[in-house]
Amino acid sequence: MATKKQELTGSEKAHTRKVNDIALEVGEGAVGAIAGAVLGAIAGPPGAVVGAIVGGAVGAIAGRTSSTEEHRSDDVDQELDEEIGVTSGDIGAPNLEHPPTKSQEFYARSHKPPPPSKT
Repeated sequence: MATKKQELTGSEKAHTRKVNDIALEVGEGAVGAIAGAVLGAIAGPPGAVVGAIVGGAVGAIAGRTSSTEEHRSDDVDQELDEEIGVTSGDIGAPNLEHPPTKSQEFYARSHKPPPPSKT
């Protein structure tokens, strides 16, 4: 038996989005810390520590920027979808009146019957 997936409310969506953002920032920070430690290890243990701190900070900032840009892009896409009728409206509705294409218009003009003669 198929179960219907429940829709999330606005506050639940915001909470889920925030949790996902935090997880992304932590993950990016961890990857940055590892990369920084590896590169800093060239200078010995103090370099590895400094590299891990700097790499973690840079990774977290990169994760934050990435999630911010993704949300901005999602918001723009949602606005466009609403504007053109993807999420609400009548996109794909049957029996809509559309203007003829250029080729249809040309065909209609070229295949009109000749005007009646005056004889």
